[in-house]
Amino acid sequence: MSFCAISMKLDQAQLETNLIVIQFLMEHGANPNLKCESTKQDCFALSESHVASERVQEVMANTAQKYFHNVAPDPRDEYKKELDCTIDEEPVAVSCCNFFSFCKFF
Repeated sequence: MSFCAISMKLDQAQLETNLIVIQFLMEHGANPNLKCESTKQDCFALSESHVASERVQEVMANTAQKYFHNVAPDPRDEYKKELDCTIDEEPVAVSCCNFFSFCKFF
């Protein structure tokens, strides 16, 4: 999202690179309608502050997704499955002294 909201002055090469990156992201499935978690704005709203906002909005509006990638499985999902366990409902009394031999109350 930050590529569409650059407000500092860019020279021509920097601007072209920025627009190419935005186009690349759009062609690979970036969704300009997703809202930023911190500002609650989508890319079109964020682009209002871009130095070339009209060109950025034009690239976002006129670039279709060309490349479709399979979603890679998140390795954390398998780890979460390993951690998934059933805990009984029995209350257990535990004090710190049960775990720490250096505790003065042990």
